[in-house]
Amino acid sequence: MTEVDELGWLQVTASKDLPLREYLHRSHELTGLLGDLPTVAPAIRSQVLLPVVRHALADTLTYDTWTATLQAGRFSPEQLRAIDRYLDERLDRFRLFDEVRPFGQAAGLSHAKGETKPSSLLVPVIDSGNNVPLWSGRTDGDPLPLTPAEAVRWMLHAQCWDTAGIKAAAVSDPQAKAGKTAGNQTGLLGSLGVVEVIGRTELETLLLNLPCNPLPAGDLPQWDREPQNQLWSSRPCTGILHRWTWPSRRIRLLPEQTESGDLVVRQIILAAGDRCTTAPTPDTEPRTCWSKKTEKKKEFVYPRRHRPSVAAWRGLEALVTLHRDGSKHFETSLLLTQVADALADEDLPDDYPLRIALSGIEYGTQSSIVKDVLGDGIPLPVAALAADSDVREHILKVVFQAETIARAVTGLHQHLLQAVGGEAPLTGKGARAGDRILHTIDPYVRRFLAGCQRAPDSDLLTRAHHAYEQVLDRIARKEADSLLRSMPSKAFTGRTRENTAGKTLVFRQAEAERFFHADLRKTLTYLYSDTSGHKAEDAA
Repeated sequence: MTEVDELGWLQVTASKDLPLREYLHRSHELTGLLGDLPTVAPAIRSQVLLPVVRHALADTLTYDTWTATLQAGRFSPEQLRAIDRYLDERLDRFRLFDEVRPFGQAAGLSHAKGETKPSSLLVPVIDSGNNVPLWSGRTDGDPLPLTPAEAVRWMLHAQCWDTAGIKAAAVSDPQAKAGKTAGNQTGLLGSLGVVEVIGRTELETLLLNLPCNPLPAGDLPQWDREPQNQLWSSRPCTGILHRWTWPSRRIRLLPEQTESGDLVVRQIILAAGDRCTTAPTPDTEPRTCWSKKTEKKKEFVYPRRHRPSVAAWRGLEALVTLHRDGSKHFETSLLLTQVADALADEDLPDDYPLRIALSGIEYGTQSSIVKDVLGDGIPLPVAALAADSDVREHILKVVFQAETIARAVTGLHQHLLQAVGGEAPLTGKGARAGDRILHTIDPYVRRFLAGCQRAPDSDLLTRAHHAYEQVLDRIARKEADSLLRSMPSKAFTGRTRENTAGKTLVFRQAEAERFFHADLRKTLTYLYSDTSGHKAEDAA
């Protein structure tokens, strides 16, 4: 079968895929959704799982039924019947290779010159076209054979994350020039640092990623709208269902039969899709956190992007900053705000083992190439979303201390380099000495966050924080000793130089160590609670 409702395509283990209907029925038994990349699961949830559940339950999914289902840990019989009825009424909308209305595709899509593209164009980690190197094990002449299950997963991934730039034009595209269409945006998730809220089961994960806000009039998923054709348009999103299933690309999968009788997809057609003219806002885009800035007395809010090679916990402040906190810099996602409301109403226990999964893509050259695929996850103590929470104060301080001590190690290194006649590295250029601190302390921060999920009392929190500071102090001193041993003897005598203002600056090992140890004592407040004995030393 090639119906998305009957085809096993949702990965639950490395060797087992489930059809859509069975996946939803068994969601309370499943621990999660797998994907070949961290960006696959959010694409599938966005394009299929969440809109099916939200649209099927429609107005019956109020905040009260949302919390009741979450507490029950499974869909009610009435909810499952509603989902079954929804899928039964749309069997013709979920056929993968239908000639009239193929799922997620444009029937009859073709390029002006009749050419096709290899299936690897859908898979961002496989080179295709002009990007195939001479030493590649696979070329466009040997396209990747995708099973129908793999093809639908990568098609949905492309709708969410495909690169921007020039695309081969479809037949009858009025804006095509020389067979190409320019100005394409990335897939709709490409502009976001996606934040998914992960529960104990896949059912809880689906619920935690479903906003309970009423659906606006006319808000429909892609499969309930007019079938896609060769033409694309620029238009606004009308609601969450529309945004979740936005057709960023026109795609057509071209199946062929192997000698054994199996269907595979080796060739596809991919052309320009619809362009969204509605900027995302905290009220309309629940899948990301937000940054704020003020220019000319006007506040701008825009989606936060994940930074490559930066652990998820380093963005913890944005994750736990609610709108009511009045921050000038951050705001958390609508989904985490909903979790905070459930906690405040005592509909969610403060020791719920919540996890956060971050995913995103780093693009390059005007977003026309994929440089890196980003993914990370951390435990997030639910209590940190409560107002005046001790847990929140401690976890934010843990992150601040790690970042501050890392900067102190970097500062020590830069000072030593200048003491021996070198120059401090330019900001943002190359690796910094303090980055090793952040890498080494990473498992301890994650352990601290996991421990805070158990709703510890104030005394236990303080003792755990003191133990964390001991570890951070030991790691920082070990890194500092390594830097000091690597310096030649002239670092001891050092050198002087003048800055641009004509002020004389002294760089020598003793000064570097003094500043470093002062930073340790000032930052690790539990470990060095009595610093009065060091004041005279620091002033010397």
